[in-house]
Amino acid sequence: GLTVSSLSFAGGFTGADGHSFQELMEDGLDAVRIAGEMGAECLIVVPGGRAGHTTNHASRLLREALLCLGNFAADVGVQIAVQPLHKGLAGHWSFVNTTDLMLEVLERCDHPNVGMALDLFHMGREPNLVAKIPKLAPWVKTVLLSDSSANPRHDHDRSMPGSGTVPLAPVVQALEAS
Repeated sequence: GLTVSSLSFAGGFTGADGHSFQELMEDGLDAVRIAGEMGAECLIVVPGGRAGHTTNHASRLLREALLCLGNFAADVGVQIAVQPLHKGLAGHWSFVNTTDLMLEVLERCDHPNVGMALDLFHMGREPNLVAKIPKLAPWVKTVLLSDSSANPRHDHDRSMPGSGTVPLAPVVQALEAS
């Protein structure tokens, strides 16, 4: 009787892990199919690191992938949610490290089935985040609520909401208002 809010994750479309764009697209399309079969509302996508590409070229690769995934996702009733990652924790996982860059990617993609996963562990301490929420809210497909210390060093530093330094209440209030 449980519902699935999201499936994590597909991505790496820049080839930072050594796989080809085609291999990663096949993996991404398979993940969309699985998300659809599970009844998941969205598939979380992690873009991949720059991998020697310029940010513009990495953005073009991501856009191409998102358009393809978005089209297939629309057919199976799934949303695509791109997850930006904090620069200090992203490593080779993502070149999208700010909500401003996330918005730029989403606006260029402009697909109704493509938006963002707002992970407050990664983006919760971004300067002026609460003020940016009205611009982000139309793109938010899912919110990942967790907390952490002021200077997380790795993903294992996630903690329960309210036990860290992320200003969760103002962010959630701004999301609800938007």
